[in-house]
Amino acid sequence: MARALGIAVEDVDAEKTLADYGTDSLMTVELRSWMRKDFGAEVTLFDMMGGKSIKAVGELVVGKAVA
Repeated sequence: MARALGIAVEDVDAEKTLADYGTDSLMTVELRSWMRKDFGAEVTLFDMMGGKSIKAVGELVVGKAVA
């Protein structure tokens, strides 16, 4: 996630939203595709941009990931 946002891992605040880091809809679609490809997790754009924290989005990915 940090790499996609173009920031250092230690600079990611999990309590902030993706929008707090300037993520636009195109970047969100790319992140969603990455989550689907690497984790098998179907996360909606609304889940990602609906004001949820990065931590909450991560928890959704974990909950929806294909083992």
